This record gives sequence, structure tokens and C-alpha cells, in this order.
Amino acid sequence: MDASSSSFISSKRNAEFQPENHCYCGLPSRVRTSRTKDNLGKKFRLCPNSMNEGPKCKFWEWLEPETPENEVSSGKDKKELCNLTLKVSILENEISICKI
Repeated sequence: MDASSSSFISSKRNAEFQPENHCYCGLPSRVRTSRTKDNLGKKFRLCPNSMNEGPKCKFWEWLEPETPENEVSSGKDKKELCNLTLKVSILENEISICKI
């Protein structure tokens, strides 16, 4: 999948810096976990400037190698992970509302 066509939902809690792995800007890259249906739970690195307003860095790469289709976890596991991810997002939104 092309990095520019992919999308993800993430939070600051979901990111960790990797100071030894720099992006094209020279900044430490961040490791995030995909929450999309097609790449659920898969880790990737990107530049911290990739989501800022203004000029964006295009650095982005998967951390894990592609998994052959026959090794992908069962549909039941993916469905459960999707449900849990949705619950986490709902709870994060509720917490944000409570802080206001």
C-alpha cells in the first residue's frame, strides 16, 4: 500500500519516538500502530512533522514485513481487535469530554 494513500487513526498515547531512526527532516521518527481495517495492529514509522500544518515531511514506512495471506490471523481475531479498538476510541472521546 502506498504511504500517501493510506490513512490511520492514532493518538499521542499510541506513538513512541525512535531517536536512532531519523526521517528525511533529521528528526527522530515516531512509531505508531495502524487502526485501519486492512492493517489493524501493524506498526509503522513516520516523521513527527507529517501531521503538522504547513510543510509536511513524507517519511513513512512499515516496521513489520508483509505477512503472507495464509499467516494472517483469523477473521474472528480481527473482528475482536476492531471491536476493542472501537471501544478504546469511544473511551478516549469520553475522557476528553470529561476533561472539558
